[in-house]
Amino acid sequence: MLKKTIKNDTLRGLIEWVIAIAVAVLLYFVCTTFLFQVATVDGASMNPTLAHNERVIVNQLAYRFSEPQIGDIIAFPPSGDTGMTYVKRIVATPGDTIDFYNMRFFVNGEIAGGEMFDYDTRDSGNHHFPLIIPDEYYFVLGDNRNNSSDSRNISIGLIHRDQITGRIRTRIWPINEMGRIR
Repeated sequence: MLKKTIKNDTLRGLIEWVIAIAVAVLLYFVCTTFLFQVATVDGASMNPTLAHNERVIVNQLAYRFSEPQIGDIIAFPPSGDTGMTYVKRIVATPGDTIDFYNMRFFVNGEIAGGEMFDYDTRDSGNHHFPLIIPDEYYFVLGDNRNNSSDSRNISIGLIHRDQITGRIRTRIWPINEMGRIR
């Protein structure tokens, strides 16, 4: 009788562990599919805001209930490459006019991004400016505009609303830099 009880307890314990692991795996896949994902910043295009190899959380729910705004840092896959995630800042939204002159980008007559980005930009890309942003599209730039592949290059181009995978507001690595991104 004692052997049977021990055998049943062992089997019950094993089943509980299998169920717990299955629930954890299911929760992981639900969270990373619908709620958030972790992205790694690759390169210097978002300096000084984000540095190479920093890890950030992409909030995949952010734009289910609101529209992307100027200043938001977003994640999106480049056209034709599903293995990568680009991280850039929105500088113009649908209906805005973006222009480039005197080595600066302007949105609706104001410096794109404000005083933080009031510095010479060597490359305007291969768009013809001024450019009016169509409905459902966004113009994105890296914060390090002299070292960024972004909307000014036709290979990336304007970002359609459906391309945006989420908004980035939190850095999780390195630990000494963990927290809200400003």
